[in-house]
Amino acid sequence: MQKLHTYNATLDGRQWRHELVVARDLLDDVHEQIEIERIAPVAEVAARARLRPLARFHSAAQHEELVQSVLKQQGMALDLRHLQAAAAKGITSLREAEASRPPRPPPARLPAGLGKGSQGKGTGHRKVAGASRTARRAAAAED
Repeated sequence: MQKLHTYNATLDGRQWRHELVVARDLLDDVHEQIEIERIAPVAEVAARARLRPLARFHSAAQHEELVQSVLKQQGMALDLRHLQAAAAKGITSLREAEASRPPRPPPARLPAGLGKGSQGKGTGHRKVAGASRTARRAAAAED
């Protein structure tokens, strides 16, 4: 009898989650999120993954605004680190600091089809072949 109650509780939870997805029209959001992550730079995907648990506390538009502000803040922090390094070298003008900045490489993007199974379904693997975890973290920190 206990197994039956456990099974019914599982089914009730499944039904509740299904109704939640249908009521809030979340299925389209999931497909949209997958498309965004497919074309986004690796650093942006990582930031979105860190912020995903907060998405349930506000609307999709507010969450997107939060993600964009965090990405902007990360870019400003990178610029600040560069300017501080330039100041440490004795560079005092912005023009000289920008000239001394090494050219930024294009944003690292995941290869097309990465994370896709043979049926086009995500497998959950986000690893880039041939790159160590440290190298990926360093590349993400530079972006």
